[in-house]
Amino acid sequence: MFHGLSFQQIRSLAFQFACKLKEIKASKKVPDSWTAKNSDEEPAATRDWLHGFMKHHSDLSLRCPVQTSLGRAAAFNKPTVDAFFDTYEKVCESHEYNAADIWNMDEKGLSTVHKTIFVVASKGTRCVGAISSGERGTNMTMALAVSAAGDRIPPFFIYSRVKFQDKFLLHSTTNARGVANGSGWQTSDTFLEWLHHFKNYAIRSSTEKTLLIMDNHESHMTISGLDFCKENNIEVLTLPPHTSHRMQPLDRGVFGPLKTYFDHSCKAWMFNHSGIPITIDLIAELVAEPLLNGASSMNIVAGFRSTGIWPFNRDIFSEDDFMPAYVTDRPYEEEADQEAGPSNANQETGPSNAKQEAGPPNAH
Repeated sequence: MFHGLSFQQIRSLAFQFACKLKEIKASKKVPDSWTAKNSDEEPAATRDWLHGFMKHHSDLSLRCPVQTSLGRAAAFNKPTVDAFFDTYEKVCESHEYNAADIWNMDEKGLSTVHKTIFVVASKGTRCVGAISSGERGTNMTMALAVSAAGDRIPPFFIYSRVKFQDKFLLHSTTNARGVANGSGWQTSDTFLEWLHHFKNYAIRSSTEKTLLIMDNHESHMTISGLDFCKENNIEVLTLPPHTSHRMQPLDRGVFGPLKTYFDHSCKAWMFNHSGIPITIDLIAELVAEPLLNGASSMNIVAGFRSTGIWPFNRDIFSEDDFMPAYVTDRPYEEEADQEAGPSNANQETGPSNAKQEAGPPNAH
């Protein structure tokens, strides 16, 4: 439920458990080393016990969790996911899409300051440095689209500059395109330009339908963009809000490896050009090779498979995947019970539509 235990919490729980065993006479004593030596310290099991516990349970390991907002945890619930798969199944059955006709589009932010990677250092060294391009980097956006068949179109770059310059795409991926809008973020105007780019490389025939799956960001939901999609037989299916971290193929299979390869590419460039910072006109060049490795056909297909979009599998997520949403459930009452008055206020209510939309069924 995204409330994992830290090492300190495990040690405290072990001490409480040992005290309980002693209380019910299932254990003779609590080790003296577990008690707090100072009044301001909390009694806990020793670190030696913790190391032995982790060594004994080889299936456990210390992990760095990915920050997940409460909104994402609450939005990813079974009724919401089922509603998306119902719509997706209905759309696929009506047009008989194949893998090459189903596309996913999303944006990825890139910065001139890369994330440093692990390096080998002597034990006991307290501060290990790594060269970075600057304190704060300049951000830009790369829009990418991939198909369930493992194909991808050339990237589309959005630069945080007033005017676009041809040197921005020097040594970049073949047929890559770029625009500038001052902010470096996707807007309704740049999205319309991306749709033209998408049409040139993804649509095989003007008479065939193409399914485009993406999030419902406000820049994607514009009249001009939707009109363009209708005119070119592009059917748009949006993901439920705050669920892209689990249901977006690009997030599940491509962007993670792509970011890692990009950081390695930036590190190699800094090593070969000592004393020279990375500028925004080098981003397209530095991300060209990471696109080949990170956005490979294998990763793309794996991303679609892990979301259940292709091959279609509405049962790809288990009940455990929906557990984080249970902590945000709230009881709902039937409208009929509310109108009936106080006499029915304490009666149990059945599953209403409001409850089905709020969280997993049978949740308390």
